[in-house]
Amino acid sequence: MKLSGVMPALVTPFDVKGAIDFAALGLHLANLRAAGVSGWVPCGSSGEYNLMSDDERDQVLRFVKDFARPGETLIAGTNAPSTAGVIANTKRAKDMGYHAVLLAVPFYTKPTQAEIIRHFNAVIEATDMNIVLYSYPGKDGVEIGYEALDALADNPRVIGIKESSGVMQRAIGISTRYRGRIQLVSGSDDIAW
Repeated sequence: MKLSGVMPALVTPFDVKGAIDFAALGLHLANLRAAGVSGWVPCGSSGEYNLMSDDERDQVLRFVKDFARPGETLIAGTNAPSTAGVIANTKRAKDMGYHAVLLAVPFYTKPTQAEIIRHFNAVIEATDMNIVLYSYPGKDGVEIGYEALDALADNPRVIGIKESSGVMQRAIGISTRYRGRIQLVSGSDDIAW
């Protein structure tokens, strides 16, 4: 699976009562499509997945899936604070027809590189889904380091990494070290790749 074009991390609009505002989400998606996006990434950190119940998250994923046209890439954020939660979320996204998932390390845990490797391998073994790793040390407190990337780079289901450290040297290092093995997607606007 090739990661190309603009695939925005979607916001999830809420109304004044805290419910998901699907009319606003539909308008947002239509405006993005008119601007020429190539795919959709709902329920990532910009989508405030951590503030939604599983049911709300599934509603957003279904809404975006139903909006998408053939040829548009669908990447679901399926993060959770536990590996079991990530596996359950990932299986539901696959059942909905998503092409891949965007996965950070479990939040609030600050795992070691060995624990990061075990986490992602457990998700890979339990699901049949393409994975885009999501390294966002500013939010997660730890980056997906070279030790973990070295261990995961040759798995055909690890298709890319969204690098959100904001450090250009790290993006260049990943691009150089894993060329042809892991696709690099920029998660920092100032170093769009």
